[in-house]
Formats: sequence, structure tokens, C-alpha cells
Amino acid sequence: MAGNSSSAYAAAKPSSFNLADTIAQQDKLNLAHQDQKRQEQQLEQQRKDKQFDRDEKLRERLLKSIQNYDTGSSSLNELQSRIIMQAVNRKGEIYNKLRNGNIGDEERIKLEMENMNLDSLPANLKVATQNFTKMNNEYMEGVKNGSLFRNLDFERKVLNGFENYLGGIDENGFPLVGFKDIDGDGKMDLMPWDNLKDGIGVWEFQPKLNYDEMISKMSKGIGTVKTKDREGYDVITEKGIPLDIAQVSAKSLMYDPEGNIKDFTKSRLRELGYDYKNVNEDILKGIERDVTERILNSKDRESLRERDTTSEQGALNRAQSERHFRASQVKEEKSGLGEAVEPTKATWGSHYKELAKDVRSIPITGKVSLDAVSVKEQGKNKTYSNVTIDNYSYTKDGKMVISGSYPEGKTTRSLVGLNAWSDDKVTVAENKKMKTIVSKETESRIAKMLNTTTDELKQRANYTSKNMSNELPNYNDELPDF
Repeated sequence: MAGNSSSAYAAAKPSSFNLADTIAQQDKLNLAHQDQKRQEQQLEQQRKDKQFDRDEKLRERLLKSIQNYDTGSSSLNELQSRIIMQAVNRKGEIYNKLRNGNIGDEERIKLEMENMNLDSLPANLKVATQNFTKMNNEYMEGVKNGSLFRNLDFERKVLNGFENYLGGIDENGFPLVGFKDIDGDGKMDLMPWDNLKDGIGVWEFQPKLNYDEMISKMSKGIGTVKTKDREGYDVITEKGIPLDIAQVSAKSLMYDPEGNIKDFTKSRLRELGYDYKNVNEDILKGIERDVTERILNSKDRESLRERDTTSEQGALNRAQSERHFRASQVKEEKSGLGEAVEPTKATWGSHYKELAKDVRSIPITGKVSLDAVSVKEQGKNKTYSNVTIDNYSYTKDGKMVISGSYPEGKTTRSLVGLNAWSDDKVTVAENKKMKTIVSKETESRIAKMLNTTTDELKQRANYTSKNMSNELPNYNDELPDF
């Protein structure tokens, strides 16, 4: 038992504790902890870096700058700027929602689509207003280069008329505009941007045409015509644009086939200060006359008067031969004086007021003719050939006045091209009336052909001292010689 007790109560051996080992182990644990913490920090930084990169990419993708474009209207530009500002704010909201990530897939897709439409906002605005922008640019360019008149109503209502318009964005990122009160609540209602055209309306811009240039272009296509006419033995040659052609050309420039005024006429009326929609007919006629005159004067005009001495001498020779022939006839036609009658204006025309008081008009029977009678009309001397005397009377100062007729031939040619004439000539003779005061010598010749005297002619016409003019005749007056 004693032996057993000695082994059971034997003294314990002291443990082997090494402080250096303990410190070393603690350092090892600290290093391991620091390494773990460093790894955790690295992982966190990597996560943050990835989050930052993702946010940056999301920001770059979602928060792109939206640029406005120039529509040509300062007030419309301002309206679009207000809409774009709303879009920018909305894109910030979308960015925050997508960045947080606490949304479902359906909501994320909807936000992504909305953001894409907001990115396309300038293009959508441009598509909706491109027709307006085109119209506006053409108008401003036309006013600038002088091809269009200003439309002050358009400038007021359209170019600078969008200050009171409303603009917005719908739930899909498309633009909205408000310019009409649809439901009658006194407020403008927002509607799709495409409907802006309904607010702009339809406008008509009046072309400003060069008046002189348009007439000049018209005149260049018109050829000149050469015509010949006769007055007695005078041959008159005229060259230029015929009046009727000029008139037709003027009307074609001013009116369409239905008679409506063309842009040329509208432009001229605007230049003169008239409203073409409510214009007086006299004003249009005045423009028509002016255009006609300008067309006529656009080409050089020629007017030549020549004496046909050959025809004149031939007529004199024929007249002399005819007198000789009549004189040789056994049954010569006798001439005489008819019954004295009261003179009429129909017979004497402008000479009626020159006739002596109570004088009579004496018809001449048979044929009494003069080879040639020269008269002065409008300051020019004219000669009538083969004048047959029908009546005679006397003026207040005792001068014989006769009325009669003479043959006149007119030669014409045919136009076969723009400026070409046919060689075929056609001469048409017709009797024309004339009346004139004759000289004392011619009065004596007429008396001789009637087998009487000048005194008897006066007595037959009841021209006596009682109805003579108080004014003495001026015997120095030069009357034509025959």
C-alpha cells in the first residue's frame, strides 16, 4: 500500500513554457489576421472599382448630352430647349434608378427604352419640325435675296410665335407640345409633337418678280413685222412689233388661261401697294397698258413715208387720157347743177360751221372731176387724185368748199414666216369721201367744167352780199395750187 501511495502522490513535474515561442505564435497570428484584412480590403476595393466602372459606364450611357438644333425660329428653339431640359432631368432620374439596382427586369427594360428615346429626342424633334424648318429657311432666304415679299403675319405668328406654347415628355420619352385647348378647360393640352404642324398652319409666300426682266424675256421671243400702207400716193412703211401681238403677249404674261392673275401680276400689284386679292379692274388695265407699251418699245421701230411719184404721174396721165377720151365721145356725158338744198352736217362735217348764213348746198349732176386736189390736214400736205365733185357751197368769207370722193388703193403682202414676206401683192381700190376748201383757180376750173361762171355758182348757192361775213376775206391766205 505504501508502494502504491508513493506512485499516486508523486510530485508533478513542471510544464515546459517558452515565452519566446508564445510571442512568435502571437506575431504569426497577427500577421495572418492582417493579411486576411488586407485581402478583404483588396476585395472591397475591387468591388468598389467594379461598381465605379459600372456606374461610370451607366452614367456615360444614360447621361449623354442632348443637343438642340436651329429651327430658324428663336421662339421654337426656346420651346425645344425647355423640352430638352426636361429630358435631361428625366435621364438623371433614370440613372439613379438603374444605378441602385433595386428594380425588376421589366422596369429596367422600360427605363432603358425610355432613355434611348430621350437620347433620340433631337432627331425626333427635327423630324417633327423639318418641314417647318425647310419652309422657314426658304422664306428667310427668299426675303434675303429679294425673291419673296415679307409676310409679317407669318413672322409674328410662326417665326416668333412659340413663346406661349407648352412642351413636355411622355412616359416613353417622346416629345409633347401644347398649343390647343382640346377639352375646353381653358388650358392648352399636350399632344404628340408631330401635331405641331397643325399649329404652324399653311402659309402662302408671295414671289417678288423682276418686272422689267420678265417683260424683257417675253419680248425677246417676239419677232418684228414689216407692213406697208398707202395714203394717196404716199407709201408708209412700218417695222416693229404689231400692237395686237403686244397686247396678246401682255395678257399671257398677266393672266392664266382661266383669266386668273399670275404671280407676275401679283408681284407688280404688291410693288404698287395694292392687295391682289381685292384689286380694282382699272388698276389691272393700267398695268396691262404699261406692259403692252414696254413690249412695243422693246424692239426698234421704223416708220418711213415715201412718195410714189411713178403711180402719181401714171394717175395724172390716165386722167388726162380719160379727159381726152371723154371729149372725143359723141355722146359726152353732160354735167350740170342739181336743186339747191339746205346744207347738212352729214355732208359737210367740220366745214358746216364755216358755211355762210342762208347759203345753199348745190349737188353736181354728171361727172365733174379734178385730176388732183392738194389739201393741208394736221399740218401736212396731202394730195387726192381723180376727185369726183358731188356738192359745192360757200364759206362765210366767200371761199368755195367742195365734197366728193376719190379712189384709194391699198397694197398688202402675206407674212409667211417670223420675218419673211410673200412676194404676192394684192391691190384693192375703194372710194373714200373727202371735203375741202379750194382755191380761186380751182373754183374757176370747176365753173368752166360746168359751162358757167363763178358768179353764177355763187348766185345758185345763194351766196350774196347779204350773207357775206363781216370779216373781210384774207386774200393773202395761201391755198394749195392745183
